[in-house]
Amino acid sequence: MRKRHIRIKEFGAEGVRIMRPTPEYLELTNGTLPDTDYTITTDADGFVCDPDADADPARAPGAARPLYVLGDSLVESAFVPQGQRVADRIGQGLAARGIARRVLNGGYSGSTSLNLFDTIINKIGPREGAAVLHVLPSNDVLSMRDDDGFWNMGSQRYSPILPARKAPLEPAAPWHPSPAQLRMTLKAMARTADAFGIHLFFATTPYVRRGYERLPWYRKRHTDGGESYDALIASRSANNTILREVAGLCRVPLVDLEVAMGDPRHFYDDLHLNTEGSQAMADIVVETFGPALG
Repeated sequence: MRKRHIRIKEFGAEGVRIMRPTPEYLELTNGTLPDTDYTITTDADGFVCDPDADADPARAPGAARPLYVLGDSLVESAFVPQGQRVADRIGQGLAARGIARRVLNGGYSGSTSLNLFDTIINKIGPREGAAVLHVLPSNDVLSMRDDDGFWNMGSQRYSPILPARKAPLEPAAPWHPSPAQLRMTLKAMARTADAFGIHLFFATTPYVRRGYERLPWYRKRHTDGGESYDALIASRSANNTILREVAGLCRVPLVDLEVAMGDPRHFYDDLHLNTEGSQAMADIVVETFGPALG
Protein backbone atom coordinates (compact mmCIF):
# COMPACT_ATOMS: atom_id res chain seq x y z
CA MET A 1 0.00 0.00 0.00
CA ARG A 2 1.53 3.28 -1.12
CA LYS A 3 1.39 6.36 1.05
CA ARG A 4 0.21 9.50 -0.71
CA HIS A 5 0.46 13.17 0.15
CA ILE A 6 -0.92 16.52 -0.89
CA ARG A 7 1.35 18.12 -3.44
CA ILE A 8 2.99 21.41 -2.53
CA LYS A 9 4.78 22.89 -5.54
CA GLU A 10 8.06 24.43 -4.40
CA PHE A 11 11.85 24.14 -4.77
CA GLY A 12 12.27 22.99 -1.16
CA ALA A 13 13.30 24.85 1.98
CA GLU A 14 16.56 26.67 2.73
CA GLY A 15 18.28 25.85 -0.52
CA VAL A 16 20.28 27.41 -3.31
CA ARG A 17 19.95 26.13 -6.86
CA ILE A 18 21.77 27.21 -10.00
CA MET A 19 19.72 26.87 -13.16
CA ARG A 20 20.61 27.44 -16.79
CA PRO A 21 18.35 27.19 -19.83
CA THR A 22 19.24 24.21 -21.98
CA PRO A 23 20.01 24.67 -25.69
CA GLU A 24 16.71 22.91 -26.41
CA TYR A 25 14.83 25.38 -24.19
CA LEU A 26 16.53 28.37 -25.79
CA GLU A 27 15.30 27.17 -29.18
CA LEU A 28 11.74 27.60 -27.86
CA THR A 29 12.22 31.31 -27.10
CA ASN A 30 12.27 34.48 -29.17
CA GLY A 31 16.05 34.88 -28.78
CA THR A 32 16.00 37.45 -25.95
CA LEU A 33 16.71 35.03 -23.09
CA PRO A 34 20.40 35.26 -22.03
CA ASP A 35 22.27 31.95 -21.98
CA THR A 36 23.70 32.18 -18.46
CA ASP A 37 23.37 30.81 -14.92
CA TYR A 38 20.49 31.90 -12.69
CA THR A 39 20.43 31.51 -8.90
CA ILE A 40 17.34 30.52 -6.94
CA THR A 41 17.45 30.87 -3.14
CA THR A 42 14.65 29.62 -0.88
CA ASP A 43 13.82 30.46 2.73
CA ALA A 44 12.81 28.20 5.62
CA ASP A 45 9.24 28.01 4.30
CA GLY A 46 10.25 27.07 0.75
CA PHE A 47 9.53 30.45 -0.85
CA VAL A 48 11.97 31.94 -3.36
CA CYS A 49 13.56 34.99 -1.75
CA ASP A 50 16.10 37.74 -2.40
CA PRO A 51 18.97 37.48 0.13
CA ASP A 52 19.81 41.16 -0.39
CA ALA A 53 16.27 42.15 0.60
CA ASP A 54 16.42 39.89 3.65
CA ALA A 55 19.60 41.70 4.71
CA ASP A 56 17.66 44.98 4.83
CA PRO A 57 16.60 45.43 8.50
CA ALA A 58 13.30 47.00 7.43
CA ARG A 59 12.37 44.02 5.22
CA ALA A 60 14.08 41.19 7.11
CA PRO A 61 12.16 38.07 8.15
CA GLY A 62 10.06 38.90 11.20
CA ALA A 63 10.53 42.64 10.78
CA ALA A 64 8.08 43.26 7.95
CA ARG A 65 4.66 41.89 7.10
CA PRO A 66 4.83 39.31 4.30
CA LEU A 67 3.41 39.61 0.81
CA TYR A 68 3.31 36.28 -1.02
CA VAL A 69 3.21 36.48 -4.81
CA LEU A 70 1.73 33.19 -6.02
CA GLY A 71 1.63 31.90 -9.57
CA ASP A 72 3.25 29.53 -12.02
CA SER A 73 6.48 29.91 -14.00
CA LEU A 74 5.62 33.50 -14.91
CA VAL A 75 5.93 34.46 -11.23
CA GLU A 76 8.72 31.98 -10.52
CA SER A 77 10.85 33.71 -13.17
CA ALA A 78 13.60 31.12 -12.90
CA PHE A 79 15.44 32.65 -15.86
CA VAL A 80 15.46 36.20 -14.52
CA PRO A 81 18.45 37.19 -12.33
CA GLN A 82 18.01 36.96 -8.58
CA GLY A 83 16.99 40.33 -7.20
CA GLN A 84 15.30 41.27 -10.49
CA ARG A 85 12.38 38.84 -10.52
CA VAL A 86 8.90 40.33 -10.41
CA ALA A 87 8.44 39.58 -6.69
CA ASP A 88 11.83 41.16 -5.96
CA ARG A 89 10.93 44.25 -7.97
CA ILE A 90 7.59 44.55 -6.17
CA GLY A 91 9.43 44.57 -2.85
CA GLN A 92 11.86 47.20 -4.09
CA GLY A 93 9.03 49.34 -5.46
CA LEU A 94 7.11 49.20 -2.20
CA ALA A 95 10.25 50.05 -0.21
CA ALA A 96 10.82 53.09 -2.43
CA ARG A 97 7.37 54.27 -1.33
CA GLY A 98 8.22 53.73 2.33
CA ILE A 99 6.18 50.51 2.53
CA ALA A 100 8.07 47.75 4.33
CA ARG A 101 6.93 44.36 3.09
CA ARG A 102 8.90 41.14 2.86
CA VAL A 103 7.85 40.05 -0.61
CA LEU A 104 8.21 36.32 -1.24
CA ASN A 105 8.04 34.47 -4.54
CA GLY A 106 5.58 31.60 -4.40
CA GLY A 107 5.70 30.88 -8.11
CA TYR A 108 6.48 27.41 -9.39
CA SER A 109 6.42 25.97 -12.89
CA GLY A 110 3.32 23.93 -13.63
CA SER A 111 1.25 25.31 -10.75
CA THR A 112 -2.51 25.56 -11.03
CA SER A 113 -4.87 27.65 -8.93
CA LEU A 114 -5.66 24.50 -6.93
CA ASN A 115 -1.95 23.98 -6.17
CA LEU A 116 -1.67 27.60 -5.05
CA PHE A 117 -4.80 27.27 -2.91
CA ASP A 118 -2.99 24.39 -1.18
CA THR A 119 -0.04 26.73 -0.63
CA ILE A 120 -2.29 29.24 1.15
CA ILE A 121 -3.79 26.55 3.38
CA ASN A 122 -0.67 24.51 4.16
CA LYS A 123 2.24 26.99 3.97
CA ILE A 124 0.86 30.45 4.70
CA GLY A 125 -2.15 29.90 6.93
CA PRO A 126 -3.52 32.55 9.31
CA ARG A 127 -0.29 34.56 9.45
CA GLU A 128 -0.78 37.99 11.00
CA GLY A 129 -0.53 40.86 8.55
CA ALA A 130 -0.03 38.56 5.55
CA ALA A 131 -1.10 39.51 2.05
CA VAL A 132 -1.31 37.27 -1.03
CA LEU A 133 -1.23 38.27 -4.69
CA HIS A 134 -2.63 35.39 -6.74
CA VAL A 135 -1.52 35.72 -10.37
CA LEU A 136 -3.81 33.43 -12.36
CA PRO A 137 -1.67 30.59 -13.78
CA SER A 138 -1.70 29.90 -17.50
CA ASN A 139 -1.58 26.23 -16.45
CA ASP A 140 -5.23 26.49 -15.44
CA VAL A 141 -5.99 26.21 -19.16
CA LEU A 142 -3.55 23.38 -19.86
CA SER A 143 -4.50 21.26 -16.84
CA MET A 144 -8.11 21.23 -17.95
CA ARG A 145 -7.41 19.51 -21.24
CA ASP A 146 -8.49 16.43 -19.30
CA ASP A 147 -12.09 16.01 -18.15
CA ASP A 148 -10.98 15.79 -14.50
CA GLY A 149 -9.24 19.17 -14.75
CA PHE A 150 -7.52 20.23 -11.53
CA TRP A 151 -8.26 16.82 -10.01
CA ASN A 152 -6.65 14.74 -12.76
CA MET A 153 -4.84 12.21 -10.56
CA GLY A 154 -3.13 10.62 -13.55
CA SER A 155 -1.15 13.69 -14.60
CA GLN A 156 2.49 13.72 -13.51
CA ARG A 157 2.53 17.49 -13.98
CA TYR A 158 -0.82 18.55 -12.57
CA SER A 159 -2.06 15.92 -10.10
CA PRO A 160 -2.72 17.56 -6.70
CA ILE A 161 -1.79 14.31 -4.93
CA LEU A 162 1.48 12.37 -5.22
CA PRO A 163 2.41 9.87 -6.38
CA ALA A 164 0.20 10.36 -9.41
CA ARG A 165 -1.59 7.34 -10.82
CA LYS A 166 0.21 5.54 -13.59
CA ALA A 167 -2.17 6.76 -16.23
CA PRO A 168 -1.53 9.10 -19.14
CA LEU A 169 -3.18 12.48 -19.48
CA GLU A 170 -5.94 11.95 -22.01
CA PRO A 171 -6.59 15.20 -23.90
CA ALA A 172 -10.25 16.04 -24.29
CA ALA A 173 -11.69 18.07 -27.14
CA PRO A 174 -9.69 21.20 -28.02
CA TRP A 175 -8.83 23.24 -24.94
CA HIS A 176 -11.35 21.97 -22.43
CA PRO A 177 -11.34 24.48 -19.57
CA SER A 178 -13.93 23.92 -16.86
CA PRO A 179 -15.34 27.27 -15.78
CA ALA A 180 -17.07 25.63 -12.81
CA GLN A 181 -13.82 24.17 -11.40
CA LEU A 182 -11.89 27.39 -11.73
CA ARG A 183 -14.74 29.51 -10.39
CA MET A 184 -15.27 27.33 -7.29
CA THR A 185 -11.53 27.17 -6.55
CA LEU A 186 -11.14 30.94 -6.73
CA LYS A 187 -14.21 31.45 -4.54
CA ALA A 188 -12.84 28.99 -1.98
CA MET A 189 -9.51 30.83 -2.05
CA ALA A 190 -11.23 34.16 -1.38
CA ARG A 191 -13.32 32.77 1.47
CA THR A 192 -10.34 31.02 3.05
CA ALA A 193 -8.23 34.17 2.85
CA ASP A 194 -11.02 36.07 4.57
CA ALA A 195 -11.27 33.43 7.31
CA PHE A 196 -7.49 33.47 7.81
CA GLY A 197 -7.31 37.26 7.89
CA ILE A 198 -5.18 37.34 4.74
CA HIS A 199 -5.44 40.39 2.49
CA LEU A 200 -5.97 38.77 -0.92
CA PHE A 201 -5.35 40.36 -4.32
CA PHE A 202 -5.95 38.91 -7.79
CA ALA A 203 -4.10 39.47 -11.07
CA THR A 204 -5.10 38.25 -14.52
CA THR A 205 -2.62 36.34 -16.68
CA PRO A 206 -0.56 38.53 -19.04
CA TYR A 207 0.59 37.19 -22.40
CA VAL A 208 1.58 38.34 -25.87
CA ARG A 209 -1.21 38.77 -28.42
CA ARG A 210 0.15 38.09 -31.87
CA GLY A 211 0.23 35.35 -34.52
CA TYR A 212 3.02 33.36 -32.94
CA GLU A 213 2.00 30.09 -34.59
CA ARG A 214 3.73 31.34 -37.74
CA LEU A 215 7.12 31.56 -36.01
CA PRO A 216 9.44 28.51 -35.99
CA TRP A 217 10.32 28.73 -32.27
CA TYR A 218 6.66 28.83 -31.29
CA ARG A 219 5.77 25.89 -33.54
CA LYS A 220 8.50 23.86 -31.81
CA ARG A 221 7.17 24.91 -28.40
CA HIS A 222 3.56 23.92 -29.07
CA THR A 223 3.69 20.74 -31.10
CA ASP A 224 1.10 18.83 -29.05
CA GLY A 225 -2.32 20.49 -29.11
CA GLY A 226 -2.63 21.41 -32.72
CA GLU A 227 -4.35 24.59 -31.61
CA SER A 228 -3.69 27.96 -33.16
CA TYR A 229 -2.29 30.71 -31.01
CA ASP A 230 -5.61 32.54 -31.39
CA ALA A 231 -7.39 29.57 -29.79
CA LEU A 232 -4.90 29.50 -26.92
CA ILE A 233 -5.37 33.24 -26.38
CA ALA A 234 -9.14 32.73 -26.30
CA SER A 235 -8.78 30.10 -23.57
CA ARG A 236 -6.50 32.29 -21.48
CA SER A 237 -8.85 35.22 -21.93
CA ALA A 238 -11.84 33.12 -20.86
CA ASN A 239 -10.09 32.16 -17.62
CA ASN A 240 -9.16 35.78 -16.99
CA THR A 241 -12.83 36.67 -17.38
CA ILE A 242 -13.72 34.14 -14.69
CA LEU A 243 -11.13 35.68 -12.37
CA ARG A 244 -12.63 39.13 -12.93
CA GLU A 245 -16.11 37.80 -12.17
CA VAL A 246 -15.00 36.15 -8.92
CA ALA A 247 -13.01 39.23 -7.91
CA GLY A 248 -16.15 41.33 -8.27
CA LEU A 249 -18.38 38.81 -6.51
CA CYS A 250 -15.99 38.28 -3.58
CA ARG A 251 -14.74 41.87 -3.48
CA VAL A 252 -11.12 40.94 -4.10
CA PRO A 253 -8.99 43.83 -5.46
CA LEU A 254 -7.77 43.00 -8.97
CA VAL A 255 -5.06 44.25 -11.31
CA ASP A 256 -5.79 43.45 -14.94
CA LEU A 257 -2.40 42.45 -16.34
CA GLU A 258 -4.03 41.00 -19.45
CA VAL A 259 -5.06 44.54 -20.35
CA ALA A 260 -2.05 46.40 -18.93
CA MET A 261 0.66 44.16 -20.41
CA GLY A 262 1.28 42.37 -23.71
CA ASP A 263 4.27 44.21 -25.20
CA PRO A 264 6.41 41.46 -26.83
CA ARG A 265 9.54 43.20 -25.55
CA HIS A 266 8.55 42.20 -22.01
CA PHE A 267 8.52 38.45 -22.74
CA TYR A 268 11.08 35.92 -23.96
CA ASP A 269 8.32 33.75 -25.44
CA ASP A 270 4.53 34.03 -25.47
CA LEU A 271 4.05 34.23 -21.68
CA HIS A 272 7.32 34.23 -19.67
CA LEU A 273 8.68 37.56 -18.47
CA ASN A 274 12.20 38.72 -19.18
CA THR A 275 14.06 41.18 -16.95
CA GLU A 276 12.39 44.21 -18.52
CA GLY A 277 8.97 42.60 -18.23
CA SER A 278 9.52 41.79 -14.56
CA GLN A 279 10.11 45.46 -13.86
CA ALA A 280 7.09 46.49 -15.93
CA MET A 281 4.76 44.10 -14.13
CA ALA A 282 6.11 45.11 -10.72
CA ASP A 283 5.55 48.78 -11.51
CA ILE A 284 1.91 48.09 -12.38
CA VAL A 285 1.34 46.04 -9.22
CA VAL A 286 2.96 48.63 -6.95
CA GLU A 287 1.05 51.48 -8.57
CA THR A 288 -2.24 49.60 -8.21
CA PHE A 289 -1.90 47.98 -4.80
CA GLY A 290 0.75 50.08 -3.05
CA PRO A 291 -1.73 52.14 -0.97
CA ALA A 292 -3.57 49.00 0.18
CA LEU A 293 -0.30 47.31 1.19
CA GLY A 294 0.96 50.25 3.24
